[in-house]
Amino acid sequence: MENSRIIELLAKKLGKSATPDELQELGRLLGEHPEYSYLEEVVQSLKGSREHVELHLPAQEVTDMGWKHLAGRLNEPKVRRLWPRWVAAAMVLLMAGAAWLFQVRKSPVQASKSVNVGYGARRMLTLSDGTRIWLNAGSRLIYPERFTGSKREVTVEGEAFFDVAPQASMPFLVHAGKLTIKVLGTSFDVKDYKEDADITTTLISGKVEVMMDNNPERDVILEPREKLVVAKVDTALKSDQPQVRYQVRSVMTGVKNNIAETAWINNKLVFNDDTFEEVARQLERKYNVQVNIADEGLKDEHVSGVFDKETLQQVLDILRATTRFDYRVEGQKIVIWKN
Repeated sequence: MENSRIIELLAKKLGKSATPDELQELGRLLGEHPEYSYLEEVVQSLKGSREHVELHLPAQEVTDMGWKHLAGRLNEPKVRRLWPRWVAAAMVLLMAGAAWLFQVRKSPVQASKSVNVGYGARRMLTLSDGTRIWLNAGSRLIYPERFTGSKREVTVEGEAFFDVAPQASMPFLVHAGKLTIKVLGTSFDVKDYKEDADITTTLISGKVEVMMDNNPERDVILEPREKLVVAKVDTALKSDQPQVRYQVRSVMTGVKNNIAETAWINNKLVFNDDTFEEVARQLERKYNVQVNIADEGLKDEHVSGVFDKETLQQVLDILRATTRFDYRVEGQKIVIWKN
């Protein structure tokens, strides 16, 4: 008789008419008869439990299995022992659950993957569509295992260089902070470190459209060798009308035809009249150190130079030849002050 009682209590649970005592009784009976636990799992999945969804079962198999447990496997030849409205409720839930599972299997949710690159490192990877991406130090990329639908979308934190595989029917979208860069097939760099004041997009070849989340009517089209610089802090003409500060600049070619914005791909550092504060941040990422500038006035000094295989100490010594400062090394910490 206990099997009939289990079915009765499960039916009440389905119909949301079970009392707390009956739910407690159901838990006790299922504990004493673990062979019936699977039936409760089926019930939970059909009620939409987030903890148990049988995604691998075909829709018809879910329906058949549910009724098999209700009428066959539990040796109850007549399901009519259940109250009629419970049977109706159970049937509706079974059919709805089967249809829902079938729909889920037709439109699977794409699993997202992420790659994190620490300071002092770089990484290159190829996505499922053939797009190649170089990640700079201190960066993160979030992307789907495979691209489906009408567009390809990824998210970048930090800095990345993209060589996008052409696919006109499926545009490539890169989300970086409050910017979205739309491309069809091109190569460009995007930089959005949390500690930086600006988000930059530098186009090397092709064409990109940059959309600003809080200023959608002001999309910017970049041509090759152009760079978009967007301030992270909005200014405002009026309190209810934020005005995004942005500027399109030409990309300058430095010493030995090096482009500062993409030199990191080849493990180089290129400074073109950069502030010492910006130089310090780049040194932190490349050499995995912490740089403290003790003199505020030194932060606004401007420096230039190209560095390839130099050690951190060599870089600092070369910079010191044109900018007056001293430094000391304390493990992974560099303290710099003006002399």
